[in-house]
Parts: sequence; structure tokens; C-alpha cells
Amino acid sequence: MIELRVGDLPAEVWPSPKDNIPERRRADLHDDLWELVRDGFAPIADVVDDADVEKFLLGAEVGIYLFEQGRCRAVFMVDAIELAAGRVLYLALAAVHSSLRGSGFYLPMVLLRMALGRAWHCTWWATRTANPIVAETFGRFDPYPWRDDRASQAAAAELGAELRARFSVGDTPAPHEFDVRTGVLTAAYPIALYDSLPAGGGPRVRDHFARHLELERGDALLLLGPLDDAIDQLAPRCDELLGRPFPSLLDSLASLHPEP
Repeated sequence: MIELRVGDLPAEVWPSPKDNIPERRRADLHDDLWELVRDGFAPIADVVDDADVEKFLLGAEVGIYLFEQGRCRAVFMVDAIELAAGRVLYLALAAVHSSLRGSGFYLPMVLLRMALGRAWHCTWWATRTANPIVAETFGRFDPYPWRDDRASQAAAAELGAELRARFSVGDTPAPHEFDVRTGVLTAAYPIALYDSLPAGGGPRVRDHFARHLELERGDALLLLGPLDDAIDQLAPRCDELLGRPFPSLLDSLASLHPEP
């Protein structure tokens, strides 16, 4: 486990958290993780159990846990996915307590995860979201589906198929389909994550959501872009955002290798 600070907040970075976080520590986190689910994804809180919460908030190659006054108030799951188009840094589930939203820590957490991608020699970064605020944040890196780039489209098509396989149940494929023209994963989630569309996002994002996504169906938007483009924007701000130069951050993450 690696300890970092994000602004004034301590963070723990765990490789394979479900396997490596000690049982006592997981018990200490239990109530905080449930509170994150209830606070951020109220519609699903009544249909998940402890096993689901552990899968969502502990089941990744790396988990980043951000604390405020001793309570876990944000969790970010990170995986690496091997594609023919290159290794993808997949920014999986993110859960953020309402007490931290708008406090300026989110961009530093984007940088921290992108740095993991650089340490893992990824070609791409990608995430899926039903939240226009998240889409707007990552939209600053000019990602697919908005960039006119055949390589990005090909990587997104391959990743869309891989995500369908990963979220299958036994031998049954996940119900979602992927539209490479729009980047929409239909029925990506088994239930709508939000009672209403979160306010925020610029005109491009809001228009794309309005025209192509049906949130009540559980749709999500797949975003994907070259990792180097994001790093080029964020690395010069590493001192400002995370209190250390980018090479120092990479050194601290060097021991966190994805599974081959």
C-alpha cells in the first residue's frame, strides 16, 4: 500500500484491494463504503448487498481511497485492459461523497490515475459514465466519441466488446450493446444510477446526452483517448495538484504493476 496526500486529504493506494486490504481494515471501511453507495447512487442502494459493494469498491487492480477526518469519502477503481490496439488504463467505478464534491480534489485524482497509466505503459485511457459532469471533466482531453480519429474509434470498438464480455453473467453476455458512432453503451448498468440527470456539463456534453442516452435504461457513455495527450496537459501541473513533480509521482507508483 502507498500513502499519498491529495491537498490536505490523506489517500491510500492499494494494489488488488480485495486481496490485500487486511480483514480488520476492510471491516473498518464497511460502513463508509456503504455510505458512499447510498450517498452517490441512491437508486441502487436497496438492490445491492455486501458482496456487491465489495465487488464495486474493492474489486479492481488498484483502489484509491481518500479520507477526510478518518472517514473514507471517495473511492476510485483502476484497471488495465489489454487490447490489440494497446493497453488501456480503465478508470472504473468512482464513488464520491457529497461532502467532497466541488472541493477541488477531483482533477488531482484524475492526474493520479493517469500517472498510474503512464507507470503501466498504457496507450489509452478510458472510462464510462452516466454523469455529464464526469464527461465534461474528461472532455478537456478531447476524447472519443468527439475526436475524429480512426485509431481511437477502433480502440473504442474493441473496448466496447471487451466490456460486454467482462460484465457478462456466467456464459450470458451483458445486455448492453455498443454504438461506435455515438460511444453509447446501452443498458450498461442494471438500473438507472440517478433519479435525474445531474446538473452540469457544457453544451457539447449535454446535447450528446440528450440525443443519444436513455438514463432510465441504464445507458452510459464510453470515453477514450490517447494517454499521452492527457499526461501532456496534466503533468506540468503535478506540483500544483499533488505537491510533487511528475517524475517523483511516477517513482512512488512504480511498485503497482497490473496483472500481465
